[in-house]
Amino acid sequence: MKRAFLITTLFLFGLLLAIPAPSSAEEPKSSVSYGLTDLLVSPERIIFEESSRMAEIALINQSNRQLTYGISFIQYRMDENGGMKEIKEPAQGEQFADPYVRFTPRRVILEPRQTQMVRMMLGKPQNLADGEYRSHLRFSVIPESKEAAADKGNNQKGLEIQLIPIYGISIPVIVRQGSLNLDTRLVGLRLEKKADPAKPVFSFTIERQGTRSSFGDLEAEWKGKMIGQIRGIAVYTPNAKRNVSMQLSLPKELVLQGGRLNLRYIDHSGGKENLLSENNLSIP
Repeated sequence: MKRAFLITTLFLFGLLLAIPAPSSAEEPKSSVSYGLTDLLVSPERIIFEESSRMAEIALINQSNRQLTYGISFIQYRMDENGGMKEIKEPAQGEQFADPYVRFTPRRVILEPRQTQMVRMMLGKPQNLADGEYRSHLRFSVIPESKEAAADKGNNQKGLEIQLIPIYGISIPVIVRQGSLNLDTRLVGLRLEKKADPAKPVFSFTIERQGTRSSFGDLEAEWKGKMIGQIRGIAVYTPNAKRNVSMQLSLPKELVLQGGRLNLRYIDHSGGKENLLSENNLSIP
């Protein structure tokens, strides 16, 4: 007789990566599945600031089967290329939101096409220091446990190991305390021509200064025509920069020659357009 042990491996999260339009990894105005067709989460980030104390997140099971989700906080660190890694040891300048945010439920079972609201409440101490505090709320699909009870004979001994991946996504939860500031710049603009001349790559760096993270959409324009866009790009505190590569899409009649390639970083939150920074690349 063998016993089956469930080993949980592999966490997949779609967060905060540069995804070309029309997909969105961080844009708060619409829902996104983060590459998981089974789970839809809306909104894609929660920000507590000023007098806000309550928030709700909608979980939608888009599959045709019953699914169970576990919900928990996790800490992530963004690298200079936008990658996210779990924090084992906090670094200087990293402040976390989870000590001040409560949520319920922590585990949900959703029938196909069913929606569940996750409710969040902020409880800040009176002496909380000014700054931005960030944690990530992770939603993990929990597989059903299965025990293999088949007897394959007395001559075989040992353990049967069943590897079952756990898929999940995460969204940032941010608490802002006090009067914070932000300044961004777009630097190092360069055009990298690839094998396909109709799809050159526009590379640059977002530099961030100040006491809060930046969120926004990147738009590339050539002589009044939009030829590139990435929605939902963040540079989290305490990071000072993020490197970005944007694939441009050129109509057949358009040639990048004799003009300026304009780049804008725009915050569209709150239904308003706030230009964070802009720059241009002169192309002879």
